Amino acid sequence: GRMDIAKTLASRLSAKEAILADSVVRAAVREIRKDGRLGDLLNVEIVIGAGVQEDGKRCLVRFFGIFSTDGGGTTYSCNVSA
Repeated sequence: GRMDIAKTLASRLSAKEAILADSVVRAAVREIRKDGRLGDLLNVEIVIGAGVQEDGKRCLVRFFGIFSTDGGGTTYSCNVSA
């Protein structure tokens, strides 16, 4: 699916860095959904931070996810770092 990214972050990342950050967020989403401790991750609200280090070998991201513990009736937002 499509993810929103903060305007300041989008202007700071190169195309290659943005693609890497996107893949890290998607990997984090897969892990969160497998784990389930926070409830069901319904969607990524917005990516608010990303940093590429060591010449592209490491990427850290921060995003807000929308979670539910009751199948979507009640939701909450959680800041996730990966």
